[in-house]
Amino acid sequence: MADGEEPITISDDEEWIKCIINAGATKANRSQTRKLRMQKVPQMLRANKDFQKYFAPRVVSIGPYHHGNPVLQHVQNLKPVIASKFVLNEPKRFQEFYEKILRRIREVRGCYDEESTQGYTDKAFARMMLLDGCFVLYFIRCVTRNLEHDLGMTSLHITFAQQDLLLLENQLPFLVIQDLMDPFEMTMWKLWIHLYLKVNFKTGTAAHLLELLRNRMVDYVDINKLTHFTGYTSRNIKELMAVGIEFKPSESNSLTDISFTSHQSYADLRLPKITVDSSTKSNFFNLIADEVSSDEPNELWVTSYICFLSTLVANPDDVKILQSAKVLDNRLGSDGEVASLFHELAIDLVPNPYAYANVKKEIQNYYEETISSSWFNKFCRYKKKTYLSQLKEDHLKNPWRILALVGAILALIFTGAQAYFQIWSPPS
Repeated sequence: MADGEEPITISDDEEWIKCIINAGATKANRSQTRKLRMQKVPQMLRANKDFQKYFAPRVVSIGPYHHGNPVLQHVQNLKPVIASKFVLNEPKRFQEFYEKILRRIREVRGCYDEESTQGYTDKAFARMMLLDGCFVLYFIRCVTRNLEHDLGMTSLHITFAQQDLLLLENQLPFLVIQDLMDPFEMTMWKLWIHLYLKVNFKTGTAAHLLELLRNRMVDYVDINKLTHFTGYTSRNIKELMAVGIEFKPSESNSLTDISFTSHQSYADLRLPKITVDSSTKSNFFNLIADEVSSDEPNELWVTSYICFLSTLVANPDDVKILQSAKVLDNRLGSDGEVASLFHELAIDLVPNPYAYANVKKEIQNYYEETISSSWFNKFCRYKKKTYLSQLKEDHLKNPWRILALVGAILALIFTGAQAYFQIWSPPS
């Protein structure tokens, strides 16, 4: 035994083995209850992203993570008024909601990071959950029914509050929201939530509003049926169009619905439609944070979509092409801003290696086959695709250019016919 080393006993080994086994059991238990937990933004994203701008609430706090922030005090003061409106000024109804939450307060507290709840008694925590729950539901009802004036908030505060309700660290457990829904109005509540998030609300399908939004954007995919492909070379939209690949909208808006179809002289790459506006960056940052904080690494479809789209959109011209193809709706500003947005979202992200693997493989094979064919086929096929794609992009997407092109062709025909008859017309 070397000098300075402590002797290892059997009891030390047994204790170490127990620690390892217990750690595995603890991890398994946490994985089973993951859907109930209100996650915090992972440290890797806090360090690399503008946290205050995209992850911290601007006007309203929901839950304990940002509760007590003096910047949010204005809307905090409105919560008792909104709660009173929510229960129609009925003290008995409000008391019933409070007691219902208090009865399951241990379960509710367990949804949050333990350190964030230590400063609250059970009653104080239940009161916070009740006021926040009343605010969330009343806010959704007012916004979907065009009754924003009942909130007592400015239009700017309402806009920011809509973004705040979809921040990862500003979520309320759905078990609290469901406790506050009147059973006799459950159908209406499902309709209001559907209108607010454009998603079908099903009991028990999500832990909170942000996860419900993600479920709308991502259809279930069996990861075991996907293949792994690492030979993909990233190319932007104009490079792919040069070999005859056209861009079209997918049949659904699910981020998993990306497909590639090769035809005789061209190919289609179908992408889900996306609207880019002032809330897009914040929403995607928080959806990505929710995925990264998950205990299930295969659930990285939002992350993988952003990574794939950032490789396609290299410059403003690529944004223009997606707009012409009805894939992208730019409500943000310039095309350059949209291109920069996707690049900033994708910084330091690692996609699921199985996501879109089949599509990437088909694109790679099609591109290589087009470029590496024989000199005659290469010239005919490649140039045909290039010229036709460029002609279609530059002229045939604009109806006025089509009319001008047809007019120019007809003018040439008439001019040629006139010259012919002037030369070859028989003498009178």
